Amino acid sequence: MHIITYTKKNLIGKTILGCALIALGVITMTENIIFGFIFLALGINFVATEGSEIDITSKTYRSIWSVFGIKFGKWKNCPEFEYVSVFKTKKARR
Repeated sequence: MHIITYTKKNLIGKTILGCALIALGVITMTENIIFGFIFLALGINFVATEGSEIDITSKTYRSIWSVFGIKFGKWKNCPEFEYVSVFKTKKARR
């Protein structure tokens, strides 16, 4: 299986905040389960990254949502292409 994977990089501060919220959520669940789940969901949202995967052998692709290396997404068949162009660019933040 030949899979090409791209995931966006998360900012280090965002990842640290997300891990802190996850820890706070787990600790808070012992006393108040609702607030625990809220902190846990916020933390997971902060550490999650988006990206794409292409499986060359089975000619499928998927948009992924990755949390600590665990990837979620549904595989779809690739349409027929005449050619593929790959390039690198920088994305500006505003």
